Amino acid sequence: MIAESMMTFGAIPCGHGLQAVDFNIGVFYVISVSSIGIVGVLLAGWSSNNKYSMIGAMRSGAQFISYELSAGFALMTAVVLCGSMQLSHIVAEQTYVYHWTIFRGHIPAIIAFVI
Repeated sequence: MIAESMMTFGAIPCGHGLQAVDFNIGVFYVISVSSIGIVGVLLAGWSSNNKYSMIGAMRSGAQFISYELSAGFALMTAVVLCGSMQLSHIVAEQTYVYHWTIFRGHIPAIIAFVI
């Protein structure tokens, strides 16, 4: 689970040129790698050899999946408004020159914020 966290943060830009990897499909990479953490929770519940721990782990895994689905939809709103799936390009679109995506996208950006 620690490795998936490090792999996710490696693709997120912290500044201009300050990221480990810059993928053209960075949004898909972040969503897919961050969903690997569910496996660690399920394995922890299964390895305890207790039926209640396994039920709790499966419930937690179901919650992870349901929250990732809505977070993915909110993230896709930013992708549609920016026109790129590259994370560095999405961050560059948020500068003052481009007038912040929330002011340009009005209703979809507000819906993504609520989600």
